[in-house]
Amino acid sequence: MGCEICGSNRNLVDAIIERATVKVCDRCKHFGTVVVIESKKIESIKPKSNVLEEEQVTEYVVEDYDERIKKARGELGLTQEDAGKLLKEKASLISKLENGDLRPSLILAKKLEKYLNITLIKEYRESVAKIDFNKDSFTIGDLAKIKNKRKEYK
Repeated sequence: MGCEICGSNRNLVDAIIERATVKVCDRCKHFGTVVVIESKKIESIKPKSNVLEEEQVTEYVVEDYDERIKKARGELGLTQEDAGKLLKEKASLISKLENGDLRPSLILAKKLEKYLNITLIKEYRESVAKIDFNKDSFTIGDLAKIKNKRKEYK
């Protein structure tokens, strides 16, 4: 590529002409101001993201809760009525739980775990991407990160 004014390929320099930086030859450099552009190593700076990673913990009752409750009650030598009195619940509730007709709430499951010494609640941990709108800028790249995170978990 030659001089942007006359097309010559001799001794090209950078000059500012009409607020634009252009390559010009020795003969045309007087039309503007010659500038020296130093070659510097440019470090890649990773911009701070507005996407925050947060771990979300969800508790749930195991699928075989009915078998675990029945087995634990039997090992303790309790009848359904005795277990109901121990838990301060009705015997019919214990019967429904053991038959699988009723799934216990997390509160009831924790009570059953405590008195029957069994495990009924498991945790599911999931990494969730959230947007921090308090920061100055939000980019399309931040949105893409969230979309990619959702694809990973499906």
